[in-house]
Amino acid sequence: MNKLTSEETERLHERPYFTFVDANRSSLSNDLFFINLTFKNDGMEKSFRTYPESNSKTNILNKTVSFKRIEPNRTPVIKVDQEFTTTWCLDDAKNFENCMVTVVIEFLDVLERKYTQSFEIALSMVNGEIHGDAISYSDPVLKSE
Repeated sequence: MNKLTSEETERLHERPYFTFVDANRSSLSNDLFFINLTFKNDGMEKSFRTYPESNSKTNILNKTVSFKRIEPNRTPVIKVDQEFTTTWCLDDAKNFENCMVTVVIEFLDVLERKYTQSFEIALSMVNGEIHGDAISYSDPVLKSE
């Protein structure tokens, strides 16, 4: 068994981690299908600079459609216990009822180490309201340079 270096031990103590909070219909547009996805920094004692992925794919009625982040990263530094919301657009949502999307968040810790974390999110329409559940989360993965 390999012994952890002091940096790896410190990194485990910092525990950078984001969780999925909520999904809802965005009020940015009445004509397009915009969805707000909210995440929270549940790490310990640190702030993280975030870079939510800007493109994803999903299937609606056996058809692949694009799921794109449409707004700039307005809150790039996310403190512990702080939430941030990203706005996404489905390019063909007229038949939207239920779909699964994958969202990847990249972030840097205070030591400029880059991590990625992915979320599988089930989106559904319930009584005209968007509802989202995180089906799975990955653990944050430290990216090698």
